[in-house]
Amino acid sequence: CPHAVYLKGAAERILARCDRVMIDGKEFPLDDDEDRRGLVNDHLDAMMEKGRRCLGFAVQRLPVHLYPLDYQFNTKLAKLNFPMGEAHEDASYTVPDAPAPGADAADYLKTHA
Repeated sequence: CPHAVYLKGAAERILARCDRVMIDGKEFPLDDDEDRRGLVNDHLDAMMEKGRRCLGFAVQRLPVHLYPLDYQFNTKLAKLNFPMGEAHEDASYTVPDAPAPGADAADYLKTHA
């Protein structure tokens, strides 16, 4: 697959655009399983409550028959000519950071001291 769309950003925003998620190296659909989406969101919430920044990373591979090697991509937001949704979340990472507003500073110190 010669072309792909890569997304990086706040994990909850990236997850909202995904229809599949990879857990322990296995791919699972999200659209037909709200429980699985809820579990992933709960995990992200738990990390964020500890003052961690959660980054999401996703990829959507574009089919070569629709997007050949010489395809001219328009990247101006108002005129995108390629999909930006239904990606596959490859990873969510948490990054130690100063406590977020409202996070328990004592909990942060216990996990980062």
